[in-house]
Amino acid sequence: MTVSAAKYPPAGKRGSGAWRASNYYQNDAEYRKNANSSLAVVLQIETREALDNLDDIASTPGVDALFIGPADLALSLGIEPGKLTPELLDACQAVANAAKKYGIASGSDVASIDYMMRLQELSLSLFTYGSDPDFVLQGGRAVAKSFHDAFLAK
Repeated sequence: MTVSAAKYPPAGKRGSGAWRASNYYQNDAEYRKNANSSLAVVLQIETREALDNLDDIASTPGVDALFIGPADLALSLGIEPGKLTPELLDACQAVANAAKKYGIASGSDVASIDYMMRLQELSLSLFTYGSDPDFVLQGGRAVAKSFHDAFLAK
């Protein structure tokens, strides 16, 4: 296994196309020159097959972190997504253990802050929460409510 698809030549075989990262190609050569030293290779663990191959995946040179896709992993395990069941927590612990064994980080997307706290207990340390569209929607709702409440107060 190799991470060559995630690195620019000569270390890898990743294509150019970093238009946002290179300031819309204004700094393309400079970006590619330094990108490999600042890119993180984070592999998603989302299937039973990935769980069965954690040692091979985590020991791959150049991998910086294992990241659990909890909904897809749950589905792969025959579990309804959205709950931290004992079986899903066991899978998360296996990912955390493999990452620790090879000196890399582990993490997960979380549906709530409570989930993050529980997964931290398993030694996961890299988390994502929410999404841009959801944050915009929440902000819009808050503004609309403030506007509505101010209008009714008059």
